[in-house]
Amino acid sequence: MTSVDLAGSNEVILRLKAMGGEVQRSIARVVGEETVSLHSDIRDRIGAGEFFKDPNDRVRNALWSRVEADPTSITGFVGAKPVVLPSGFNLTAGLEHGTAPHDIVAVKVKALAFMLGGALVFRRRVRHPGTSPYRFVTGPFEERRERIRARIEAAADPVIQGGTTA
Repeated sequence: MTSVDLAGSNEVILRLKAMGGEVQRSIARVVGEETVSLHSDIRDRIGAGEFFKDPNDRVRNALWSRVEADPTSITGFVGAKPVVLPSGFNLTAGLEHGTAPHDIVAVKVKALAFMLGGALVFRRRVRHPGTSPYRFVTGPFEERRERIRARIEAAADPVIQGGTTA
C-alpha cells in the first residue's frame, strides 16, 4: 500500500483547523482527484502491458483506492489486494516488491511445461532465479509525487500564507 501524508508546522495545522471548511474541502477534492487519477493510470498501464503481462486481469482487477479524512488529515490510498496463486504465492506482492530465488512445484498438474533451447521440456519442480520489483504501484506514485504535493499546497495556500477563506 502506498499513501501520501501532508505534514506541516503546528502553526499551519492550527490554522487549517481554525479555517476548516472551504480549505479542507479544497484539499480533500485534490487528494480525491489525485487518488482516482493514480488508480486509473496504474490500471491503464497494467492493461497495456507496460509493467508485466496480466492476461486474466487478475492484478488489474485487484487494484483498489480510497480516501480517508479526519479533522487533522486527509489521506489517499492506492494499492492491490493479494492475488494468491494455488501454490500460496502472493502474485501482487511478488510483482510489486520482487522475489528471491525460489522453487516452483507443479501443484494441480503432473508437470510444468516450458520451452528451453527450442525444445518443450517437462519438469515437476524448477528453480526460479527470482525477479526484480516491477513497482507497478509505487513507481507511478513516485512519478507524480511532486505534482501531487504542489496541488495540495496550492489548495492550502490561503492557510499557509496566513490569509482567510472568508
